Amino acid sequence: MNQYKHDVNMTGEGLNYLGYMYQKGYGVSSDEEIAVILYKKSAEKGNARGQCFLGDMYRSGFGINQNYKDALYWYRKAAEQGNSDAQTSIGSMYLSGNGVEKNFKEAIIWFRKSAELGDANGQFYMGHMYHYGFGINQNFKEAIFWYQKSCNNGNIFACSTIKEIRN
Repeated sequence: MNQYKHDVNMTGEGLNYLGYMYQKGYGVSSDEEIAVILYKKSAEKGNARGQCFLGDMYRSGFGINQNYKDALYWYRKAAEQGNSDAQTSIGSMYLSGNGVEKNFKEAIIWFRKSAELGDANGQFYMGHMYHYGFGINQNFKEAIFWYQKSCNNGNIFACSTIKEIRN
């Protein structure tokens, strides 16, 4: 990464944008390993989005060896700063049992934090938990409440799920 010496003075957000460009190949050759390096620099500067992006890379195994423990570590750092994407990611790890023991009640805690911040995915998952009774009493009224919030925030899956429940 010697050609990226200029990035040491970049802000966390600048590093995130550059990392995203490398991750997706926007204007540069796609290189997920460079994206990880840039996200890590951002994360180490305390940038919550960089921490969440780095968690995503560890969780997916893109550009770095998959490591759920490291993913959870970085998600928690971001979640502590109020990053709703990280909160939703932690919740989904507990919902699926990827890298942690499956725990619906813990998943709900994280989904609720995200949902209350207005995150459409957190709201969708709250609807999902109520819809199917995962870790909470099944409640279609509450499910529709959260799905509707999610739909209003642009989650098309929530919109279609509401239609399915009502039919």
